[in-house]
Amino acid sequence: MTPSSSHSLPESKGLHNMDITITINTDNAAFSDNTGMEVSRILENLAHKMEEFEFIDGDYIPLRDVNGNRVDELKVMSES
Repeated sequence: MTPSSSHSLPESKGLHNMDITITINTDNAAFSDNTGMEVSRILENLAHKMEEFEFIDGDYIPLRDVNGNRVDELKVMSES
């Protein structure tokens, strides 16, 4: 029998009906050896940042590769 656990997330203070767009530009050296691994690393870092993100219309989270270069961003926009 597996023990059950409950984990509740804090209620978001931001938008509830929104579009979230994630764009990653992979045309630099950080992606040359293993594109999938670098994209995975960026998305994992983004997931941690999103746990505390307020999600307000027009906000963004810049995305950076392993070398610190900006490779684009996550954008939040309210649904029209």
